[in-house]
Amino acid sequence: MLRLSRLAIAFLVIGAVLLAGPIYGFTTVSSERGVDVSTGGDSSAYLGVEPTGEEIEGNGDAATVVYLHNNVGTEFTNPDIVVDGLGNDLEVESSPDTLGPEESGEIVVECVDGIGGHDGNTVQVDVFVEEAESEAMTVSNIALEFDLEYNCHPGGGGGPGGGGPPG
Repeated sequence: MLRLSRLAIAFLVIGAVLLAGPIYGFTTVSSERGVDVSTGGDSSAYLGVEPTGEEIEGNGDAATVVYLHNNVGTEFTNPDIVVDGLGNDLEVESSPDTLGPEESGEIVVECVDGIGGHDGNTVQVDVFVEEAESEAMTVSNIALEFDLEYNCHPGGGGGPGGGGPPG
C-alpha cells in the first residue's frame, strides 16, 4: 500500500507541474515572415538580368548591353540600378524606370561625345540591381558582370587623324 501511495503522490506532483507549465510558459509565439531568395544573374529569376553580347561600334552608336526580365505578375517600380566599370569613354543612355508584369527592359550604353580611344577596347561592366519593389515582393542585390567591347573615336568616328593640311 505504501508503494501505491508514493506512486499516486508522484502522479499528482507531475500533473501539477504539467498544469502550471502553460501559465509560466509562452502562450503565443510570433515570428517575422520574411522571405530571402538569392538568385544569380539569369533571365528566369524573379527579376532576370542577362547580358546581350552586343558591341558599340563607334561614336553615335548605342548598344543594348543588358536585358532585365520581370518574371512575376506585378509591376516593379523604380528599380535602383547601378552600372560600374564604363570608364571615361562610355555612359548609360537609358535604363527602365518600371517593368510591368512579364515585361522586359533594356540598359543601353553609348560612347561619350568627344572622348575616344583605340579600336578594340574592352571593359568589364558590373550591373547591380540594389533593389526593385513591387506590390508583392522586393528583390535586391542582383549582380551581373560581363565584358563589353567598344570602339569610341573622338570627333564622331572615322579613321585615325591626319591627311589634312598642316596647321
